[in-house]
Amino acid sequence: MTVAHNGTAALRLNIARHIAAGKIRNSRWVLLRTARDAEPSRRSRIRVTADELAASLQAIADTDSLDALLGVEGNSARTYFASFADLLRPTTGITAFTHRNCWPPTDPANALLSFTYGLLRGLVHGAAEQIGLDPYIGFLHGLRPAKPALALDLMEEFRPILADGFALTLLNRRQLKSADFETLPGGAVRLTEDGRRIVLDAWQKMKLQPWEHRIAGRDVQAGLLPVVQARLLARHLRKDLPAYLPWTAA
Repeated sequence: MTVAHNGTAALRLNIARHIAAGKIRNSRWVLLRTARDAEPSRRSRIRVTADELAASLQAIADTDSLDALLGVEGNSARTYFASFADLLRPTTGITAFTHRNCWPPTDPANALLSFTYGLLRGLVHGAAEQIGLDPYIGFLHGLRPAKPALALDLMEEFRPILADGFALTLLNRRQLKSADFETLPGGAVRLTEDGRRIVLDAWQKMKLQPWEHRIAGRDVQAGLLPVVQARLLARHLRKDLPAYLPWTAA
C-alpha cells in the first residue's frame, strides 16, 4: 500500500517536530564530537553553539504551529552554520568558509556541501519510493510544486552526519585540495571532475559504515539508514507505531 497523504494538522505537526528535533540533535553531535579535537578557543565557541541548539530543542517541544516550528528550525540552522567555520581546519589554498550559501556556492566548503546534499537527497528519495511513500508529500516542508517535500523532510535528520560530517572529514583530512575545485565566470565554485571522483569514491565507502540504530536494535549501514527511517514513518502513518522517531547518533 502506498502512503500518499500527510494526515491531520496535528499529525503533521507532531511528525515535523520529531524531524526537526532529530536534525538538531545530530547537529549537536557533530559539534560536540568535533569540539573534542579543537584548540581551546574554537572548542569554547563550538560548545556555546551546542548549548544554543539544546535550547532550540526545548523551543521545538513548545511550538504549537508549523510556522513557529519552521522559525525555530531556521534559527537553529543559522546558529549551527555560524559555528561551522570553527569545525574546519584551515587549509592552504582553500578559501575559508564564512557562511552557508548555495545559490550558487561561492567557496569550496559550500560547493562540497551542496554536492553532498544532492547525493543525500537521491539516497533518501529512493528510500521513500522503495517503502511506498510519496516523496512529494511532506510534513515539515509540506506541499511544494515540483519539490520532493518528503525526501527533503527525511534528509533533515541525516544532513548533519551523513552530509556535513562527511564533508568535514574530506576537508579536515586534506582528501580534497584547492585543485579539486574550480571557479566559474560569475563567481560560482564547483568540484572539478577529479574532485567529484574523490567525493563519490568516499561516499560509496561512507555508505558502508555501520551506525547504531537504537530503535531497530542493531547496527545499520549508513546507506540503509534512510530505508529504515522511511519504513518507520510508513508504519507510523499506518498506525502500527505510536510516533515517528528520528534516527540520532549515539
